Amino acid sequence: MTRPFSTSPTDSTRSFTPRSRSEITPSAESSERLRRWAALVAVGDAPLPEELTPAELKIVLTEVARLRRERLIRLVARAIAHDLHGNREP
Repeated sequence: MTRPFSTSPTDSTRSFTPRSRSEITPSAESSERLRRWAALVAVGDAPLPEELTPAELKIVLTEVARLRRERLIRLVARAIAHDLHGNREP
């Protein structure tokens, strides 16, 4: 037997539903704090903070992914440059 569809949020989804616009878009100071956390997490110097709201968590995870992608691209570019130029001086 299937359960009828309900449009009201359950307790498990209510905690992820933002109550105000400030929960969706953090302040400039908060954004800078999140970017600093992301930089630390991206290089492995700090664990992911547990006290983040879902919106803040999304910002941090997106920034961590961006920083790691940039780091990987630089690594690959250096490896290719090294292969092309060897140990010659630029």
